[in-house]
Amino acid sequence: MNSIKIYSMFNINNVCVLLSMCLTHLGCMSHYRNQMDEGKGDELGVQSTSRMEGISSVSEGDSIQLDKKVKKFLEKEDFEVGLPITNIEIASVITELGRSVDMFPIDSIDKEYISFLNKYGSIDGGGFDVRGPDIYTSDKVKRMLSIQRGFENRCKMHQMKASQIKSCWLIAGIDQGDEYYINLSKTNKHYVYSISPDGKSKIFAKDFLEFLDKFFEAYERKSEEKSYEEDLYEKEEDVESKEFHSMYEK
Repeated sequence: MNSIKIYSMFNINNVCVLLSMCLTHLGCMSHYRNQMDEGKGDELGVQSTSRMEGISSVSEGDSIQLDKKVKKFLEKEDFEVGLPITNIEIASVITELGRSVDMFPIDSIDKEYISFLNKYGSIDGGGFDVRGPDIYTSDKVKRMLSIQRGFENRCKMHQMKASQIKSCWLIAGIDQGDEYYINLSKTNKHYVYSISPDGKSKIFAKDFLEFLDKFFEAYERKSEEKSYEEDLYEKEEDVESKEFHSMYEK
């Protein structure tokens, strides 16, 4: 009888130990699961928050190239840098323009161009302007909206289709000359197109970095022409002055 009691006690104790072990194990698993879920939630939150901020991340080499190309402009006395604009502000501009994320995704835009907006905003001088918020801008989103809506209106004047206009984004312009834009409806989304004052459009560069090179070359050519015209004007003045004095010397 005593042996039966002892055996029963052992069985009860074993069951209690097993139950205790199971409960402890379940508790650990639940805690671990919660930690995993929290970690996953944090990771997703970081991904969601950083998606807009990290879209324009460019490689170190490309970033150095961008800085060098912009520096060439800023070394000229004519040029001044604008105010940087964030991806969140750019996304607000896209939304305000009525362009859906699917039709005009910010991550489809040339990363070097977005990086330029993030770091410099704009550069402007000598009638050459890579458009964006300048140093006098109080509301960067409104400034960008004004730039893009003005371009939309000019495209309408050139009889461009509404669907085409909605996929275009103005990036630069020359005073009383060509303007430059990207077209996300095209296969080569990074190409930069030029459009003349009379509405004729053509490929200008294969990406934003190449565009900066060609834009700078255009600026230098115009500067040289201006210098040549000024020199020519001075020579004409000298000739007229000599002729004027020779009249009185006689």
